[in-house]
Amino acid sequence: MNSVFHIGPGLMRQRGVAGLMAMIFLLVVVSLAAVTLLSMSSSDLHDTTAQNEGIAALFAAETGIERASELYSTGTPCSAALLPLPTPAAPMAINTRASFQSTTTAPVSLAGPTRCRLQVVGRVGKTTRTIQAELGTTPIAFVAASGGTTNSTSLTWSHTIPATAGANRVLIVGVSIRRTATAQQVLLVPPIVAPRYGAQTLTFLNFMNHPTGGVRVELFYLVNPPIGTAIVVINLSAAADASGGAVTLSGVNQVTPMDVAAVFTNGVGTTSSVTVTPVTDNAWVVDTLGSRMLATATVGPGQTQRWSGSIGAILGAGSTEGPKTPVGPVVMSWTLSASQSWVAAAVALRPHVYVLNWVEM
Repeated sequence: MNSVFHIGPGLMRQRGVAGLMAMIFLLVVVSLAAVTLLSMSSSDLHDTTAQNEGIAALFAAETGIERASELYSTGTPCSAALLPLPTPAAPMAINTRASFQSTTTAPVSLAGPTRCRLQVVGRVGKTTRTIQAELGTTPIAFVAASGGTTNSTSLTWSHTIPATAGANRVLIVGVSIRRTATAQQVLLVPPIVAPRYGAQTLTFLNFMNHPTGGVRVELFYLVNPPIGTAIVVINLSAAADASGGAVTLSGVNQVTPMDVAAVFTNGVGTTSSVTVTPVTDNAWVVDTLGSRMLATATVGPGQTQRWSGSIGAILGAGSTEGPKTPVGPVVMSWTLSASQSWVAAAVALRPHVYVLNWVEM
C-alpha cells in the first residue's frame, strides 16, 4: 500500500520564515565581517601612513644635517650652520609637507678640534623626527714633498706617499717655466701628454705669465693620490728650463679641496708676495714661486719650505703654511738675493668635515 505525505500551508510558511531568517543572519555576519575588515584595513593604512611619514621626517632631518655639514665645510660658522637660523627658533607651518629646521646650534670645546653640535627637526605633515649630531674637521697635516728640474720638453721626478699617511689626501703640483719667444707651457691634452702622477691625470688649476720677464707658473692638483711611489710627469710644448715641486697633505676636503680660488701675482724686485684669504678655519696654504735664476730665494716668515730647484735661467720653489686660525689673509713671500722678475701663486686647502655622534632624539 502506498503512503502519500502532504505538506500543509502552515509548514510551508514556517520553512519560508526560517530561510528568510537564515538569509538575514548571513547578511548580518557578512556585514559585520566587512565592517571589521574595513576597520582593520583603515587601521593598517593609518599605521602605514604614520610609519612612512616618520621615515620621511627622519630623512628630512638627515638632509638638514647634511646641509649643515656642507655649509660648515665651506666656512659657515657653527651659529649659522643652517641658514637662516630663526632666533628664537620659529615653529614650522603645520601643513609643510617636508622640511627641516635647526633648533639649537652650539660650538662644543672637546679634546682636539672644536666641534659644532646641532639639533635638527624634520617634519612631514604632522610627524616630526629629531636628530642631534656633531660636525668636526680633520686637521690638515703635511705628508710629503718632492721636486725636480729639466732643460728639455719633459720634466719628471719621483714622489712618495708613505703608508703612514693619513686619509683624505690632496697632491698640489707647482711648475715654474722660463719662457722665450716659443711660449713654452705645460701640455694639457690627454691622455698621452697630459700632466700626471703615476697613471692619474692632474687637474689644472690656473697659470700666470710675467708680462715682460719670461717666467710662467702653473698649478695642478690631484684628489686622493694613492699610497706609494709614483712619477710626476710634466710635458712641455717646447724645450725649456723648468722647475717643479709637489706637496701631499692629508685631512683635506675631498669634495671641495680648494677653499678659495688660486691666487696669482707677479712683479720685479727682491721680494715676491702673494696673498690668499681662506674662508674656512684651520685651512692650509701652498705656494709656488717662479723667478729668474740669477737669484736665490729665502722662504718668508711663518712658512715652511717644501722644495726648491734651479736650472739654467729659472728658479722654482714652494712652501706651506698652516693651519690658519682664525680665518684671514695669509701672505706667502720669498726674499730674493737680487732683483729679478717673478711670478707667485698660492692656493688654500679646506679641511675635511665629518659627522659624529649622530643620535635620533
